Amino acid sequence: MIVALVLEYIWYFVTYLVVPVLVVEETGPVASCKRSFGLFRKTWGKSLIAQVGFELISFLLFLPGLVLAALIVAVGLGSLVALVLGIVVGVAWLLTVIVAMSAIVGIFKTALYLYATTGEVPGEFAGTDLENAFTNKAARKAERKARKAQGNVQMRPRQDSNLQPAG
Repeated sequence: MIVALVLEYIWYFVTYLVVPVLVVEETGPVASCKRSFGLFRKTWGKSLIAQVGFELISFLLFLPGLVLAALIVAVGLGSLVALVLGIVVGVAWLLTVIVAMSAIVGIFKTALYLYATTGEVPGEFAGTDLENAFTNKAARKAERKARKAQGNVQMRPRQDSNLQPAG
């Protein structure tokens, strides 16, 4: 059982970014798996943290539907109609959460793929906190220092102590 679980996770890691690779790079299945695993290794921390976050969100979104289904069954006091209605509501809610979260995860994986291959956050995510999800603290700190140094070089004080662009 442990071996099966380990193999399942290995397969998950190998195929984490396989759909964006297949679509964008138009490679075959074996080459796509190899490329996907290489990109996953490059972004493994972001991938794992995001996946745990998405699973937690999915669980939290499913809870209200589960509670609603249980309430329908409980209020029906064991009637067959209440039982069937509770099951239908619970399954419909679960399917809705699964479809919505699958779409969100797919969008995230595509954005992560684009970041891993280009080094830049996709334009649709620029200026959002999502950009911080793609970089580590050291990279952000170095980027801030570079911007600050660039700003000091490009700006020079005027006589009236206001800043004006150099050049």
